[in-house]
Amino acid sequence: MTAADHTHEDTAGRTSRPAPLQQGLFFHTAFDADGQDIYTTQLTLEFVGPLDPGLLREVCRVLQDRHDSLRSGFRTDASGAPVRFVLPEVPVDWRTADLTGTAPAGRQAEAARLVEEERRRRFDTARPPLIRYLLIRLDDARWRFVLTNHHIILDGWSTSILLDELFRLYDAAAGADASDAGAGDAGAGAASDLLPAAPSYTSYLDWLGEVDPEWSREAWAEALAGIEGPTLVAPRAQGSGTVVPERVLRTLPAAHTAALTDRAREAGVTLGTVMQVAWGLVLRQLTGQSDVLFGMTVSGRAADVDGVEAMVGLLINTVPTRVRIDPRDTLLELLERVQDEQLDLFEHHHVGLTEIQQQAGFGALFDTTTVFDNYPMASGERRLGEALLTGVTGFDATHYPLSLICTPAEELGIRIDFRPDLLAREAVEGIAERFARILTAIAEDPYRTAGSLPVLSDGERRRVLEDWNATARPVAPVTLPALIEARAARIPDRPALSYQGRILGYDELNRRANRLARVLLTEGAGPETRVALALPRTADMVVALLAVLKTGAAYVPVDVRYPADRVARMLGDARPRLAVVTEATRDVLPAGTPALVLDDPAVTRRAGEQDDADVTDAERPEPLLPRHPAYVIYTSGTTGVPKGVVVEHMNAVNFVATVEDHFGADGMERVLASTSLSFDVSVFEIVTTLALGGRLELVDDLFALLERDGWEGSLVSGVPSAVASMLAGGAFAVSARHVVLGGEAIPHALLRELRERVPGCAVTNIYGPTEATTYSTWWRGGDEDGDGDPPIGRPVPNARMYVLDPWLQPVAVGQPGELYIAGTGVTRGYLNRPALSAERFVACPFGAPGGRMYRTGDQVRWRADGQLEYLGRLDGQVKIRGFRIELGDVEAALLRHAGVAQAVAVVREDRAGDLRLVAYAVAAAPGTPLDGAELRRFTRDTLPDYMVPSAVVQLERFPLMPNGKLDRSALPAPTYAATARREAAHAHEEPLCALFAEVLGTDRVGPDDGFFDLGGHSLLATRLVSRVRAVLGTELTVRALFEAPTPAALARRLDDGTDGSGLDVLLPLRTGGRARPLFAVHAASGLAWPYARLLPHLDPDVPLYGLQAPSLTDPAGGARKPEELVREYARRILEVQPEGPYRLLGWSVGGTLAYAVAAELVETGHAVEFVALLDSYPAPEDLPDWEETHRHVSGSAGFTADGTPPEQIALLGEHVVDGARLAVRSAVDALRTPPAHTHGVDILHFRATTDAPPTAPTTWRTYADGRLSTHDIPCGHYDMLDPTALATIGPALSARASGGLTAR
Repeated sequence: MTAADHTHEDTAGRTSRPAPLQQGLFFHTAFDADGQDIYTTQLTLEFVGPLDPGLLREVCRVLQDRHDSLRSGFRTDASGAPVRFVLPEVPVDWRTADLTGTAPAGRQAEAARLVEEERRRRFDTARPPLIRYLLIRLDDARWRFVLTNHHIILDGWSTSILLDELFRLYDAAAGADASDAGAGDAGAGAASDLLPAAPSYTSYLDWLGEVDPEWSREAWAEALAGIEGPTLVAPRAQGSGTVVPERVLRTLPAAHTAALTDRAREAGVTLGTVMQVAWGLVLRQLTGQSDVLFGMTVSGRAADVDGVEAMVGLLINTVPTRVRIDPRDTLLELLERVQDEQLDLFEHHHVGLTEIQQQAGFGALFDTTTVFDNYPMASGERRLGEALLTGVTGFDATHYPLSLICTPAEELGIRIDFRPDLLAREAVEGIAERFARILTAIAEDPYRTAGSLPVLSDGERRRVLEDWNATARPVAPVTLPALIEARAARIPDRPALSYQGRILGYDELNRRANRLARVLLTEGAGPETRVALALPRTADMVVALLAVLKTGAAYVPVDVRYPADRVARMLGDARPRLAVVTEATRDVLPAGTPALVLDDPAVTRRAGEQDDADVTDAERPEPLLPRHPAYVIYTSGTTGVPKGVVVEHMNAVNFVATVEDHFGADGMERVLASTSLSFDVSVFEIVTTLALGGRLELVDDLFALLERDGWEGSLVSGVPSAVASMLAGGAFAVSARHVVLGGEAIPHALLRELRERVPGCAVTNIYGPTEATTYSTWWRGGDEDGDGDPPIGRPVPNARMYVLDPWLQPVAVGQPGELYIAGTGVTRGYLNRPALSAERFVACPFGAPGGRMYRTGDQVRWRADGQLEYLGRLDGQVKIRGFRIELGDVEAALLRHAGVAQAVAVVREDRAGDLRLVAYAVAAAPGTPLDGAELRRFTRDTLPDYMVPSAVVQLERFPLMPNGKLDRSALPAPTYAATARREAAHAHEEPLCALFAEVLGTDRVGPDDGFFDLGGHSLLATRLVSRVRAVLGTELTVRALFEAPTPAALARRLDDGTDGSGLDVLLPLRTGGRARPLFAVHAASGLAWPYARLLPHLDPDVPLYGLQAPSLTDPAGGARKPEELVREYARRILEVQPEGPYRLLGWSVGGTLAYAVAAELVETGHAVEFVALLDSYPAPEDLPDWEETHRHVSGSAGFTADGTPPEQIALLGEHVVDGARLAVRSAVDALRTPPAHTHGVDILHFRATTDAPPTAPTTWRTYADGRLSTHDIPCGHYDMLDPTALATIGPALSARASGGLTAR
């Protein structure tokens, strides 16, 4: 009887659905079809002694005959689903290599090369066998036997069975051969009779198809109920290719292994459960999650399957393991709970991971897996005949970023496979050490709590808690007025403040503040009281601020632009003794608020009568001390009620010392003060500048720089997005030693551009909440900062940064955690909010007793160099354009509307770099429509402008995740619908509509559409103003856009007082971008403004210039001849782009001129890449006479038969109308001039198909020998520049034009 007789013959020729894990492996092999297949596994056996290669090969053949898995293959059926098939017989894939002829020194290297070559050779899963054998002879006595297989047919347990059978069959056959020399290869087949019949793997697949799936689905649904989401250590791995993993190996010392085994036995749990709990604790430390998931490899050998213990195939499966960790749980309780939960799932281990994950609703649930190798292995000495087995090595891998494999032995083996493209070896070595430490902790004391487990080694702990927080610096125990008064005494005549050309010296500023302070003292101001400042941004504001500080009271800034409701809430909480206002601002105060009106003549007289010497403690109600509040700044609150942060003099004086250390007196010599008092950066710009003897220049905001030629000083600060917006518009004309950025992450591109545009400046990134006094960490750029975004840096003097997990344990370097700030900068807390203060300002367990630390809610991580890297928020707080916003504040405002039942606010970035606050609302009455514009107006009554959503989207219901929580990723993008109820009629409306659309990222904007109604905000306003200035040559201000926010209103405003007209020959529609420019030649009217409509549809990297008729600005010069125009346009192109190749574009007769310009450039030795012709054709031979052609072309330009100009040209004035008439005459002459012949010029032709002329685009082949590509556009000739047509034309142009990126 042969080995084949022991198999189940009915498996041959059948196909079956593969096991769940086989389906997954089949997918991964097909998905990553290039390079090495990581699911190619390998086992290498080392032998010493005589060995019979022929007999060994025959044994391998018998094994293939015995086990149908070794004869199976995999392919897809007609539906594309994978199927498994089994062949009745397959050849043995056998190779031998004899290295006895190789020099001894090179044998090991050659053997290793052969083994590696075997492992790299991919299997074709459709061509069994999926197992190969390689026998290498190293010398007369030493052999290396290598089994290589695809994991899809074998698991570790099955490999153990195969090895056991291989040894038994070889030994039996070798014994038979010795007694019967004529037995030959038949000995192995005969020996197989000694083995029991091999169970068929196909029977296991049949069983899988018969089990009730619903019972198992319910079990897994219950097991995963309430999960927060996946547990990922390498989120960026999603969708990436597969990389062969590397390994980190460790062993647990024998004594610790024995103790661990004893603890497991005493607890009644398996070592596998101990491994799972320990890995869950590691993941908790790595991710900060208390409910973690990871993959567990299970044997899959269900007792219901006959012969399953001896079955060969892939029976293992990967299923989720969930470990829920409460810091109060003892390790013993955790072990018992996890084991009980796993026992409940034991009968459901066969369910496929894909099905489990789909049911859970989160996609991938984990990216780490665990294996506990506990399958049966023969022990003791093993021989193949007389050849002694001396060593076993193996290779296997998974596609997961991190895989843990534990092997029981006297010293527990710990192996971690990791993907080096996603995780650094150093980090994985740290993970291995952490895992071993937790195992040791379990072995030593299973009754300790989970929250007390060591996260770091002693050295790691010392580094992150002490070494990187060694920031102590002595600071004098003084107050802010004392610092500023000392400066005024030393430098009385030095300029302290300038505003709109007026300069105040230190002595004058100090004396004015002293006089006003004494008035405030008579009104009850003093230490532990508050005085509100609701003042316009003038020098008097700074005087009043200093006066309040001198009284000992804390100033409370009130932005006079805030809604009345917001101001009322703030002052109702602050309960100031009085408010300092002017006649212009007093109306922002709630009724009944005591006020001191600065410009009231009576107040002016009172102040003038006061002593101007420095205020003393004798005049204050009580002495002013460093622990008294200096100011109270209100920030957004989660419940819709702003919260006031109380900052003491001690905090602020330490901050002055910090600024002095970082920037020095020279750095603060002349500072641009552009930030509202309502934000604590104003303390940096105003208070520290005065305390350090510098000069501050007061401006309304950073955008004030748009309205001047430039600014020169020592330091300017701003929000990165605002600075980037100004740079993009060419408006950041600054010369400064320091540019300080804060409030947002700094893109590396911005860092690079600042260095180019502000030569010699040092860029500093500052980070810190108001609760820790302005900024707590800092980073300064160097010459070589790498390519990534800058970190937030290191702690400032007297500040300590702690990156902690949810249990207030410090996390390892590189791991995310919440940032807690301790030190002198930590403020008193929130005014009148003791519960909130206790929640956010907590006891510090790492410093002196009684110390506090502020819980920021920011997620950060330590870098290896001791710098902190910002990762994001852990709560509902966001920052947009530098403004700190609690999303709950926005939601609360919407919920006050009677028609809103539910509201949620999010930050969206639907265009790169354009962050917008968007709200979603559910109506209180189902089916009732909500007016998004009306809801925005409603929120504006209670929220400052920067907190008003750019859009409010109505939903019937909010999308939810499987755990019942809001699925923010499923919230739809808002549509900022333009009305476009009429076409542009005014001369400037057309280009303005196009520029609005370009900046807002929408296809079309109508003349009456509001910039801010379409989602515009202050930073986009800056960009739009810069674009309007560049295109139309007008000195437009940001304020003008706020006052005239529609294209129509802005066009009227431009007509009222602009010098620029946008009528120059060269019209710079877009000057930025890395690609070579596209030059668009005017059509019959002579104006290139209509090409502005192309901007939203053209790749932003492609600059666009229009070429306009010279007669528009110089009608006295008459109608230019076509050759004069062509030469002029070529000259202008060369001024912009001195070297080719060039790209040109033209619609209608503009195409004729564009082609003529291309011919001129080629004739003068320049290369032209292409000319894009929008429904332009060479003139036919039967062209009508000049007069008839003129009537037609004049009409196409909008002139009536009697010569009346179109309205949009008429509004430009008679001078321009005359020039447009001359442009028409030149266009007629151009049309009647035969095109020149060109060499090497490609034609991109766009044909209007609705009213296509009889002339075909191919006519251009007569004149141009380059490539001709044609595009049919379903529109009429005069619709070619409409948004619908440009939506097709733009991408086609972009595909060609963006290919030529160059450093122009």
